[in-house]
Amino acid sequence: MEERVIKVSCYDCKKTDGENLLRHFVFGYQQAGSLVVYDGKKTFSFGKGSFWLAVKNRVARFTKIPPDRGDFKSISITFSDAILRQVSSDYGQHSDKKVYSPPVIVLKKDSLYRSFFKKIEAYQDVSTTDAEETISLKLVEALSILLKVQPELKDILFDFEEPYKIDLAAFMEENYKFNLPITKFAYLTGRSLSSFKRDFWRIYQNTPAQWLQKRRLDAAYFLIREKKRTPSDVYVELGFEDLSHFSHTFKKQFSINPSELLKR
Repeated sequence: MEERVIKVSCYDCKKTDGENLLRHFVFGYQQAGSLVVYDGKKTFSFGKGSFWLAVKNRVARFTKIPPDRGDFKSISITFSDAILRQVSSDYGQHSDKKVYSPPVIVLKKDSLYRSFFKKIEAYQDVSTTDAEETISLKLVEALSILLKVQPELKDILFDFEEPYKIDLAAFMEENYKFNLPITKFAYLTGRSLSSFKRDFWRIYQNTPAQWLQKRRLDAAYFLIREKKRTPSDVYVELGFEDLSHFSHTFKKQFSINPSELLKR
């Protein structure tokens, strides 16, 4: 399947992309409406005129909200590992230190960014196979502009290390709300699937799937009972795919429908 490296998104209604493990860095410009990003603890909002950099190997939920009148619209450019390694080799760009960053970085509102996106809008939905040489030049130009305006991004963009082994329990508590495959949880904690399952059992005496469901249901119970949040509100936030599945699972766990709990 061809990957669109320059993409224009346009929606006339609210759209939530669900959980995303970002596989590549994405450089974006918000032209209309708002992009709301939730990383499990904090919400980031990017309104009209905002520039942002989505960070590889981060987990987040993206919601695209159109303005009161009109469509949501953004334009973005994706940097593959291949283009980043090429620039690193050709121009001597290397990461000097490990830098933690949120899933999406707020960029400066700089005229260089603005003029760049104005130029590339004509290339919307063009794949690398359609105009490989031209697109590659635009990608290199985008990286050059990013590093000129915000040179501190070098340590993030050119960090080619795979996720290293981290504290599994701390990571799960921060990210249990995201509906990711177990293989992705394992990868993000720097483990093979078998190692992840083994370490998980040692910590929790439970399987990842069973623990995730119970942790999400306990959080839902608290939000509904104590915070008076509605079931239709919390099920998405906690990684359940649909309301009916959430309600069925909730009743099976607590012997009460979530809507009935709200009334107590």
